[in-house]
Amino acid sequence: MRWHGLQKLWAAIALWNLADNDDTKVAITEAGGIAPLIALARGGTDGQKGSAAGALRRLASNDDSQVAIAEAGGIAPPGAQRHGRAAEGAGLGGAEEARSQC
Repeated sequence: MRWHGLQKLWAAIALWNLADNDDTKVAITEAGGIAPLIALARGGTDGQKGSAAGALRRLASNDDSQVAIAEAGGIAPPGAQRHGRAAEGAGLGGAEEARSQC
């Protein structure tokens, strides 16, 4: 993995760690951090996908972040079926689900 890939991984891990309280969740959301995390969860390496999905999962516990995740396309449409069950949570709530959306 080249430096650029490592930087993306470290950034996703940092956002995952920072998204542990409502103030930082709001700050990440207002700074435009949702869309890059969704893109990374869909198109990064396995480590990047897992870290981005973890950050999105934490961010999704905040109402404003949920809206931003939905607006950025990170939630499956209502009624969408995946593997015989309704889509869960933020659509990118786990690394396996993030991988399946690539």
